[in-house]
Amino acid sequence: MEKLIEFFCSSNLISTIKAKEISGHFEEKTILKNEYHLKEDRICNEYLFLESGFMRAFTYDINGNDITTAFYSKGRVSI
Repeated sequence: MEKLIEFFCSSNLISTIKAKEISGHFEEKTILKNEYHLKEDRICNEYLFLESGFMRAFTYDINGNDITTAFYSKGRVSI
C-alpha cells in the first residue's frame, strides 16, 4: 500500500493522513500474466492501481479482432 499512498501524496492535493485513509479502501490483488482483470459482459466497479508490471486494455471490433485501447505501466491508476 505504500506505493499507493506515495501516488496519492505526489499530487500535493491531499494530506498523507487522507492518502492513508483512501488507500484503506483498496485491497491487494495479484493478476498473473495472461489473466484478465475484467472479462466480457461484466461491469467494473473498482479502480486499479498497478504497483508493478504492464497491463493492456482492449476491445473487439465487429470482425472479432482485438483492438488495444490503452497500455498501463506501474504507478498508474485505471478503471
